[in-house]
Amino acid sequence: MTPLKKTLIKTLATGFGFGLSPLIPGTTGTIPGVIIAWFLFPYGWWLAVAMTLAALAGGVWLAGEAENYYGHDGKPIVIDEIACIMLSYLWVPHQVNYYVIGFVLFRLLDIWKPYPARQWESLPRGWGVMGDDFAIGVYTNVFLQMLVLFRIGM
Repeated sequence: MTPLKKTLIKTLATGFGFGLSPLIPGTTGTIPGVIIAWFLFPYGWWLAVAMTLAALAGGVWLAGEAENYYGHDGKPIVIDEIACIMLSYLWVPHQVNYYVIGFVLFRLLDIWKPYPARQWESLPRGWGVMGDDFAIGVYTNVFLQMLVLFRIGM
C-alpha cells in the first residue's frame, strides 16, 4: 500500500484525528459527523441523504482497512460514529436543541448498545464496525422524529 493511501485511510477513519483522543475517542470522534450534518444538511434533504449514504458506504470500506492498523473495531476508528450520527439527523429540523439531544442520545445508546446493535458488532471487518452504530443511528433518528412529531424539545 502506498504511503499516501495509508495516510488517507488513517486520516478519514480517525475522523481527521478526532478518534486519536486519549479520552473518550468515540464521543470526540462523533463531533465531525455533527459538524458535517450541521453545515451541509440545511442545503436540502437530497444532499443530506447523499452525504449520509456516501459516509455509510465509504465507512464500511474505511473501517475494514483501518482495522489493519488499529485492530478490530479499534478505538481510534470513528468513521462509524461520523457516518451514523449523520443518519441520526436525517429529516430532523436544523435546530441546536435537536442536534444536542441527538448527540447525547446517540452516545448513550452507543455505550449501552441495545438489541440488536451489539449483535451486529460480530459481522466481519468494516461491516461489524459500522453495524452497531448504524442501528444506534436508526434508534436515535426514530427518537428524534418522535420528539418532532409531538413537538417536544422545541
